[in-house]
Amino acid sequence: MSSIGSAGSQTSIKLVALDMDGTILEKGRTIQPALRDALRRLAASGVRVTTATGRPIEFQKRILPENGLGPEAGVPHALVADEREIFLLDVERRRYVAHAPWNAAVRARWEALHPTAMEWLRNAEREAKSRGWGCYQHEDEARMYERGLPTLVVDDARRAAELAEWLATRLAESGDALVANRNNRLVQLHDAATGKGLVLLELVRLWGLTPREVLAAGDSANDFSMLDGRHGFRAGCPGNADEGIKAAVRAAGGHVARERIGLGVLEALQAYGLLDGAGR
Repeated sequence: MSSIGSAGSQTSIKLVALDMDGTILEKGRTIQPALRDALRRLAASGVRVTTATGRPIEFQKRILPENGLGPEAGVPHALVADEREIFLLDVERRRYVAHAPWNAAVRARWEALHPTAMEWLRNAEREAKSRGWGCYQHEDEARMYERGLPTLVVDDARRAAELAEWLATRLAESGDALVANRNNRLVQLHDAATGKGLVLLELVRLWGLTPREVLAAGDSANDFSMLDGRHGFRAGCPGNADEGIKAAVRAAGGHVARERIGLGVLEALQAYGLLDGAGR
């Protein structure tokens, strides 16, 4: 466990941002009841909660209510979908509505970027197969266009990491406004103006917060942009996180939990004082 010193008391945390798979979602797509109850208590105390995930909006709208969260529970206050779009809780109508200005700008950029992204995805697929690695496109092209997240599934997480690094290097040389990342065996491309860290910055702006008032938690390589300190967020991760993520969280002065998945997130919330007076 890394030490956070007095990090939990220096500035109030007013927003908690949570990855889903491997962070709050256990196998079987369940959320630990203790974590669910903690998130409800945070909401009641005035601390906002958002997801920060590559999962699509329809998945989140189904899974969260199945686990006692969602519009009826009043938490999360926002959903980040496909690592790019924002949906805000409308308490009166008990539904999530698109953050229209942001989402419209995201989609307008993607209209121009999608053909180039698909060309790069095919290049990465050819590279993987030239190395004798198994891989396939995660979804059909229409679905990848809709989500703005072209994705290859590689047969091994280590190979996926190598392929993502190969792709990231060539994208940087190209000057194309695209970024490559990895989530376990998935190699993904997205608009360079999105990604979890930049989307959270939009929520910071929208809600009049500062980055130091945000605590982000995640477990995999596609969470780096909200965990490695580049945007100034506080950071935490569960004990099952990738070793690279653990190193980044420690370097940012964050909390690396001993417990896994949801219980690890609960441990991080406790370490930051959020379950004792809601961090105030």
